[in-house]
Amino acid sequence: QDKNGKTIELKASDNASMNFFGFNKSILKLLSDYWKNFVSTIKDDNSQECLLPIFCNEKLINKEIEFSSYTSTGKWLGMTYKEDVDKIKVEIKNLIKSGVYPERLY
Repeated sequence: QDKNGKTIELKASDNASMNFFGFNKSILKLLSDYWKNFVSTIKDDNSQECLLPIFCNEKLINKEIEFSSYTSTGKWLGMTYKEDVDKIKVEIKNLIKSGVYPERLY
């Protein structure tokens, strides 16, 4: 939806941004400190989320981390909520059946 709440229809050819992060272990201290700070601020409010993109943006602004980014033309599957699990399972089975993914993924 746009800022006025109007639904915007996207075409299959439209670009989208998907986050897929890969880190080396040197980031663990920063993540741990960020998590501790987050937990100390939420108190009993379980509706709050500790979002990795927010962490990354803050650390980039403060020049504490650097990133490389890559593009892909492949189809990505997004799973955010537990309700997404069944849909993703079907998609993965279809990708295996069509030969895009190997039968054994691990």
